[in-house]
Amino acid sequence: VLEKRFSSEEEKLVYCYDRQLNRRNLSDEELYKAFQELEEIKGDNGKKKMTDNEIAEKLNTSRRQISKMREVQKKCDDEVLKNLQEGTITLNAAYNEMKEEEKQKETAVAVETKKTEAPKKEKPAERKVDQYSFDLGVKYALEQIEQGKSPEDILKEKRVGYNPCLCFGIKLSISKKPVEESFSWLFFGG
Repeated sequence: VLEKRFSSEEEKLVYCYDRQLNRRNLSDEELYKAFQELEEIKGDNGKKKMTDNEIAEKLNTSRRQISKMREVQKKCDDEVLKNLQEGTITLNAAYNEMKEEEKQKETAVAVETKKTEAPKKEKPAERKVDQYSFDLGVKYALEQIEQGKSPEDILKEKRVGYNPCLCFGIKLSISKKPVEESFSWLFFGG
């Protein structure tokens, strides 16, 4: 008989799990219970004594499994945790159930957000100005200026207000350049 002495209960617990794991595999129920016990072990400074990697090594499992256990422990409701501890569901089933609930909550939040958001106003389609309409706008502006109207008065007219071709032609007419210079491209093709 080999007698072993330990400096603390935590050290004794870690040794027992280490010896047991070398002889057999643990069920998810046993693995989760062991995880909880190892998780509770605190160091001298009051912080956790072991990292996820160390716990995974002690329990002879992957760090990913430890991460899943930690996430299930934090996010699952009491019923799922109870079922995991009793062995009626596996760790993966508990994890998948938790992820499905999160997904449903996110979907519900997205639907609620969409309902409460004001509908986005669509930008009106850009109106393209064809050359013929533009030419008509410029000619109209020149005729009105020749009749003595100011460019500002022409722009105030209702029929000009909604026609971008006319407005653009009139705005060109208002520029400081002489009319012939502003519209030379119209009459001379350049």
